[in-house]
Parts: sequence; C-alpha cells; structure tokens
Amino acid sequence: PDVVPVRDSKVTDGPAVVFATAAWQQFVTDLKRA
Repeated sequence: PDVVPVRDSKVTDGPAVVFATAAWQQFVTDLKRA
C-alpha cells in the first residue's frame, strides 16, 4: 500500500492519521533502534 492509516484503537470509528508507507517504515525502524 502507498499509505498506512493509524487510529486510536479505543475509538475505532474515529479519524485516522495517514502516513506514507516509507515514512512509517522509517518510524518503526527508528523505534527499534531506540
């Protein structure tokens, strides 16, 4: 996919913040290094 939607798991019908896939992958990679 081109984007990764992220939302609050407690508010499943709430809005989602949408990240580009590459940006999300970099975020996850950086978290693993922290």
